[in-house]
Amino acid sequence: MHEIEIYWGIKMGIGRILFSGKGTLPVLERSIAFTEKRQRILAQNLANVETNGYKSKDLNIEEFQSLLSEAIGGRSKMHPRQFKMNSGRDISVNSLNGSLTFNVMTPQDDTSMRHDNNNVTYENELSKIVQNGLAHRAYAKFIKGSFDGMTKAIIGRAG
Repeated sequence: MHEIEIYWGIKMGIGRILFSGKGTLPVLERSIAFTEKRQRILAQNLANVETNGYKSKDLNIEEFQSLLSEAIGGRSKMHPRQFKMNSGRDISVNSLNGSLTFNVMTPQDDTSMRHDNNNVTYENELSKIVQNGLAHRAYAKFIKGSFDGMTKAIIGRAG
């Protein structure tokens, strides 16, 4: 496993439960939904690197981390698999199915230094895309591992 994958697992608020085997799937599902949506936005930024007046967009990473950590910390000792994530300012949680909706934001710290008022740099966006992609890949590997373990357990019991 790569160092950055471990870092993102901890940074995204799931480090303390990834290896516990207690209700990791809902956490990983939401983390994958976040990285998937963010990858599309970052790719759009990269596609507009030469567009006059274009301002970079992103998702609110800090809010997602906070809401995810809050949901993980809110689990009761009696029901460690119970997972309820609340909505925030830029992230809405559907109370029926737990799906997430993200508000795209223009980061305040991105100032334009170019004559065309575009604040996107190829290097910065590519770096974000690579980091986000590694995080997504790590979450997918953890989910695959969970399902592989369940499959082995089912086959072992049936055989």
